[in-house]
Amino acid sequence: AALYGQRGMKGEPMAGTLDLAGQLAGTLVPEHPLLHDASGAMNFTLTDGTIPKTVPPVLALALASDSLNPFSSRERIRYRRIAADLTFTTGTVSTEAPEVEGPDLRLFAAGELGLQGEPNPLRAELALFLFRQLDWALVKIPILNELLLGENKNLVAAYFKLMGTWQEPVAQPQPLRTMKDTVGGDI
Repeated sequence: AALYGQRGMKGEPMAGTLDLAGQLAGTLVPEHPLLHDASGAMNFTLTDGTIPKTVPPVLALALASDSLNPFSSRERIRYRRIAADLTFTTGTVSTEAPEVEGPDLRLFAAGELGLQGEPNPLRAELALFLFRQLDWALVKIPILNELLLGENKNLVAAYFKLMGTWQEPVAQPQPLRTMKDTVGGDI
């Protein structure tokens, strides 16, 4: 929380345990963002924590579709694990497959975020897997697991594009995918 406030970030910080590894190179320049010219790679894992719904991309997703919002009644979203490999190139961080896994949601994403100063340009695509409790129940029944859930172990997924800036992202819903769209086709 102290680092969060020190960096001038607003709102509540995320909570959880962080495991971070990697190597970054760059310069520390007064009056510039910390990672403004960082280059290198890092991987991180966050475990057993929460994300406040006030984090701008989370809020944008929550507002994009009330009917598909699995965390509409929560102020904080619980997670068991968040993991990602990050690639830093001068002024930008990108990732191909970060994963959020928890009782409130399961999410995969890919995209990039500008780091050279505010506003921070954001471009990402996300898959939000819905009906977590139903998915967990179906996993325990082998034949239904194979027929209905497919390789991603989910019944229904909502897809979004996030565009704009980190501070004011816009979530654009993409076509919904269900078990009918999986390799098995019509059942």
